Amino acid sequence: MSDLTEDQVQSVAQLRELVQKLDLTDRQRFFCASDRCLIRFLRARNWDLNKSFEMLKGTLEWRKTFKPEEITIEDITVEVRSKKMYVTHCTDKEGRPIIIMRPGLDDTTERVPKVQYLVWVMEEAIQRMRSEETGVEKVCLMVDYTGCGLKMAGVDNTKVSLEVLSILQNHYPERMGKAFMINPPWIFGAFWKVISKFLDPLTSKKIQFIKNKTASEMAPLLELVDADQLEADFGGSNAFQLDLDAWIEDQKTLIAQREEAFRRFVEENPA
Repeated sequence: MSDLTEDQVQSVAQLRELVQKLDLTDRQRFFCASDRCLIRFLRARNWDLNKSFEMLKGTLEWRKTFKPEEITIEDITVEVRSKKMYVTHCTDKEGRPIIIMRPGLDDTTERVPKVQYLVWVMEEAIQRMRSEETGVEKVCLMVDYTGCGLKMAGVDNTKVSLEVLSILQNHYPERMGKAFMINPPWIFGAFWKVISKFLDPLTSKKIQFIKNKTASEMAPLLELVDADQLEADFGGSNAFQLDLDAWIEDQKTLIAQREEAFRRFVEENPA
């Protein structure tokens, strides 16, 4: 917390006191155990203690009911098969994990697995950050709209997008480092007109539009990401391809690491 002012340090301590008065489950305590977590909520509400506390309480309640840690590989396998969204094993120049989204490959219709998969991807990216070791807390998002058609601006798709946006803004504050919207189709304008109304102004400033995949248009990506960390489809030299079997084994390892960290926390911090 060396970059905080004295007043901000005091705000973190005050928010910690408020949190400690709550009747929390072990999972909830584990979620907000670090000062980094509290600082993100304070920053998201411009260091207003009461607003930050209300936001954090809302997230703790959401995690208690949504139960991100109880989503299983089997719950989302149908979503993964399309390769429409994943965390790469690469980072941008600031060490932020890169999330790739390709909505043009979306071939599923059930709302719940879609939302569960988005949450899974966010939780995976956060775990890969290893924030306590690296100081990294944000993601770099690349959304490739190649292949998107009229369904993009449909009612069902818009509803899911708004639900996802609500989850990201309300329960994963201060997690967006940079977002690129790549090769959006003409119908994107209608879709964006609806979605952008619900975007936080600070989030909007982090979004950059890339009109097409020509070298000149894609140049901003290489300013942020080294070529060997950027997929060839985006102008880099990385040959990463999502393999379902390898992905499953990788996720099993991450789950085991997460649960071991949770077990140690409960053991070392009994309620």
